[in-house]
Order: sequence, then C-alpha cells, then structure tokens
Amino acid sequence: MNLNDALSIFLPSVSKPKDLDNIEAVLDFNRYKGETLFDAKKAKELISYMWQHVICDTFDEAVIRKAFSMGLFPMSFEKRVLDLEDFSRFSCYSFGTKNKPPYYRDVLFIRHHDEKLIIRPDDFGYPHKVKRYIRQQFADYTLCFNRDFSQCVDRLMNAYHPNWIIPPLVEQFKRINEQPDAQVAVVSVELWKDDELVAGELGFVNRNSYASLSGFHTEPNSGTVQMAILGEVLFDLGFAYWDLGMLMDYKMAYHPIVADRAIQRSMLAGLAPSRIELPKSPIRVGDVVLKALQRNSRQNEGF
Repeated sequence: MNLNDALSIFLPSVSKPKDLDNIEAVLDFNRYKGETLFDAKKAKELISYMWQHVICDTFDEAVIRKAFSMGLFPMSFEKRVLDLEDFSRFSCYSFGTKNKPPYYRDVLFIRHHDEKLIIRPDDFGYPHKVKRYIRQQFADYTLCFNRDFSQCVDRLMNAYHPNWIIPPLVEQFKRINEQPDAQVAVVSVELWKDDELVAGELGFVNRNSYASLSGFHTEPNSGTVQMAILGEVLFDLGFAYWDLGMLMDYKMAYHPIVADRAIQRSMLAGLAPSRIELPKSPIRVGDVVLKALQRNSRQNEGF
C-alpha cells in the first residue's frame, strides 16, 4: 500500500464546509476499511488515533466555523510525511521544530472525538480546596472574556513545546474572535491579578454550549481557579453544557461525563438556535463564589 492509499483511509480530506456533513459516517467506514486491510497490531497502531480526524490542506475560515458549529475541534500540526512508515509513526514526530526542513508543512486537522468529557449544569463541581485557594489568595482576582485576546494567544503558543496552536490556525481564530456570527465565537478566558495575566484559555461558544481548546497558567493553582470560576459563570448564564474535549485525569475533578459520539450527537441536537453572549465586564472571583454559595444555600433550604 502506498502513502496516498493510506491517507485516503485514515485521513480523509475536506476542502469546503459541506464536506464535514458526513464526517462521522466517513470516519466509521474508514475505520472498518483499515481493520480489514491491516493485521490487528498495525490496525490498532494506525486507527486508534487517526480515525478521529479529517485533514484540510488550507486553513479555511469557513471550514473552521463549520467545525465549531458541529462541536468539532480544529487543530494544527507541523508534520513531515515521507512514506508509509513515516505515516504509521505519525504521532511520534515533533512539530514546532526550529529551522524546519522544507518537507515540513502546516496541516489543519478537524478532530471528531470518539469520546470526550462533557460537563452538564447539574453535575458540575470542583474540589473543596478551590474555595480555600480563593479565600486565601484569589478572591480579588478577576475573570475576563477577551480582555486581551492576543496576549492570551501568545502565552498559549509559548506555554507548550510542541504546540498545536500555530500561527496559521491562530490567524483564523483571531478573525472569528473579531467577527463572531450568530452561532459561533472564539473567545479567550483570562484570570487577572490586577494587570497581570496569570491563567487563561482559548475556547469557542457554539450557541449555548462552550468548549475549552487549550489553557495555561503561571501561578500555582491559578489554572484550577480559572476553570472553577469559568464553570460557575457559564452555568449561571444558562449554558447547556461545557465541552472539555479529550479525556485527561485532571479534568475529572469538575465532574464531567464520558460522552461517546451518540451522546455528543444528542447534546448537539438539543442546543438553542443562537449564541449566548459572554460578559464584557470583569468578574471578581470572590463575588462568583459568594453567589454560588448563596444559591446552594437556598436550594438546600428548599427555596
């Protein structure tokens, strides 16, 4: 089998938004083809990761917007692919390499998670120690949306090496941040200590759902506090769910469910027709916790 045949099986290509309409059926069929063409060991190696993605040769804004509207995650990598053996070791290649040789290129992937972590309003919670962190240190910090989108992006790009947030993708994220539509917006969520950005993340709003893409923190516990306060704000605003993406142990502290593709379809189908607007004013962390405690107290008393 040559490389082009492998690509057609494991990385179907898209070039326009409507190509995403049948993404789940295409990926399911490609998984079946892969299982029949390779022995069990090779199939497991290639399929376990690759069957969750489609590839786009250009960083097309319309494709990215459509992906967001379907709850899919646009991602990017700088990869080299020379032959089938290279392709089979896809996840082992470094990206973000300095002085890249000419056979590296930027690639846009659209990821349709086989399983992802999703938080529903009634399930949301966080460790009790977060309240202690807030009482002892973070009460006067503020949570802001889009206060400094560019700085948040720059911090993210420098936080991890390698990093899937690279300039061609960032350019499109910035365009969607500046020009949200009726359903979709890209946002930065930022935790500030006065004028110092200490934690943040990029995410996207799809109607009345929110999804986290990637985050960073510079102070101990600031990332945990940022997530806890973000959840309180989202569900107070009426968001139907919070999509945390891929399964990772630290996310379990916020009480998500593991959602397979059937659950993802059902939750997406239940979304409202239009996008919830996020607050434009800073939100004091201590005030959010106080409001949550008062709400929980009333509920416990039967009000």
